[in-house]
Amino acid sequence: MHRLEIDLPDGLFLPVAELNRLRRALVEQLGPPRSEEETSADSAASLLHAIPGTLSRLAPAARPAPPPEVQLHVLVRSLAQLRALRDLPIAGVIAELDQPRELKEAVAMGRGCWPAGVRLAGARITRPDEAWSLDPLLQARPDGYLVRNADQLERLSGLAPCVGDFSLNVANPLSAAWFLDRWGLERVTASYDLDLQQLLALAAGLPSAALEVTVHQHMPLFHMEHCLFCAFLCSGHDHTDCGRPCERHTVLLRDRSGCDHPLRADLGCRNTLYNARAQTAAEALPQLLAAGVRHLRLELLEESGDQARQRVLAYLDTVAGRISGRDLWRSEQFESRLGVTRGSLQTSGRRAVSSGSG
Repeated sequence: MHRLEIDLPDGLFLPVAELNRLRRALVEQLGPPRSEEETSADSAASLLHAIPGTLSRLAPAARPAPPPEVQLHVLVRSLAQLRALRDLPIAGVIAELDQPRELKEAVAMGRGCWPAGVRLAGARITRPDEAWSLDPLLQARPDGYLVRNADQLERLSGLAPCVGDFSLNVANPLSAAWFLDRWGLERVTASYDLDLQQLLALAAGLPSAALEVTVHQHMPLFHMEHCLFCAFLCSGHDHTDCGRPCERHTVLLRDRSGCDHPLRADLGCRNTLYNARAQTAAEALPQLLAAGVRHLRLELLEESGDQARQRVLAYLDTVAGRISGRDLWRSEQFESRLGVTRGSLQTSGRRAVSSGSG
């Protein structure tokens, strides 16, 4: 016998390494090699009869496990947004709040609502002499942290489950492995510098549980040491005497084209300017899911509680297959005054959208 053909069920996938393991185990089950004299027609027939039983014994080990369910994580920037999501079937919430006093309330409000609970996000930048800025996060005792820089890695990893944010700049499996193995992160967020094809390649090189992809966000344009809230809305000089006008006022910076870009102050009193137009991976969701991505993140910014709930429900419907990514894209275009952009996550054959048109 020189050839063996096996009819496998539709949809069954086995890695090459697993096929090699099956081949070796099958050879062992068939016994030692036989001489030409021994390989008569009767011997060949007996071998063929032995093969089905051997394969049936090996099949349980070769059967692939069902793919894990897709999990949607939502980053909120207000207590109203968090409150509106408490009964939705998401994996968990990440709270990035401007006011330190709200952190404990956010953790208490979301405790027990979702499998991953409430994680807290610190400032984008933490200087070595600013360890105090992490104290409010530690005192709130959350279910985990979104880690954004090296100082947070050193202080927060090991205390609770941690996920690395995009600012750790994970762009390939080697850098991902360093954060996962060296620092014990649960998973890492793909760098925002990657286009869709690079993102799919990264997903192919990592276990599905190790990667998180942001599918909706207002991209941060830049960070400022200079606090515009303090400079223009109070008579103080820094956080010690400014009276925290960032808690009472909303600031938008208008560019030459008339777009109003939201400005937010973080726990360290630095300012981040966000793009007025959101970036969405709605149309790329089928490709991301097919590549094995199972952890998706949706980042809210200025939405009210009702708006936050409707946006999350729309993404949940798309992940569940109740609406298509294209329909979600059209819905986002309609709902947003400025429309949305694909940004770097353009689908093949399409250019990134730079205006509100589809």
